[in-house]
Amino acid sequence: MANTIGLILLCAPFALMFLLGGLVLCSKIFSAYAKSRLAWIASALVLPHFASKLMDKLYDACIAGNVGDAILYGLPLVVVLIVLNLLMRTSAGN
Repeated sequence: MANTIGLILLCAPFALMFLLGGLVLCSKIFSAYAKSRLAWIASALVLPHFASKLMDKLYDACIAGNVGDAILYGLPLVVVLIVLNLLMRTSAGN
């Protein structure tokens, strides 16, 4: 037990740096992606199609009374909508 706690305490700073570095890298990748006009156009054309399909599946799950499937299809729909919103805000900031 003491070895496990020691290893956790030893690895925690490195895991924190890895997590923060990953977040910074992801934000830079998203920013570069959002500033690319071609990638933005491709996303604007493809993501609404995914959102429409997810909304159809979400509607069918709600009509059937299946809460698990509604959550399963609702979460990716929210992510797609947030990404579209972020892309539009980043594009407007250029």
